[in-house]
Amino acid sequence: MLIKYWRYIVVHFVCMCCCCTNVFSNETDSLKRILATNIPDTARVDVLIALCRTVSHTSPDSSITIAASAKELAEKIGYKPGLALAIKNMGIGYYLQGKYKEAVLTWEQAIGIYTQVGDKKGVANMLSNQGSVYFNQGDDAKALELYLQSLKMSEE
Repeated sequence: MLIKYWRYIVVHFVCMCCCCTNVFSNETDSLKRILATNIPDTARVDVLIALCRTVSHTSPDSSITIAASAKELAEKIGYKPGLALAIKNMGIGYYLQGKYKEAVLTWEQAIGIYTQVGDKKGVANMLSNQGSVYFNQGDDAKALELYLQSLKMSEE
């Protein structure tokens, strides 16, 4: 009976992974089709950011490349919220690659832009992300400091 139970769990897990992969694949395809159309630049930045999110866990390299494209376009058109999100997502790609120094430095850039546009939630999110890096590296004191700064910013 125990073997049947484990088989059920394994089969269920594999089916869930296939379903999730298919959903992400469909979303990725849909976003790519949107990018092939003539859409306004701000919308293009937003779609690029959404696309980089769909591939971030399966292909951090591609995610960073897509986010860099969004960053470049956002800078060109002066779209600060899109710029901050693009930089944030580049940092996520670095984080997923285990390139913690690059992630922290990238998130520092995002903090600067979030601060410029008055987005305290964005700043809080970046501080929390940075805290995760230090936590993963075993620097609990620095992680706690960043988490508390994030909490304070969130409460504001």
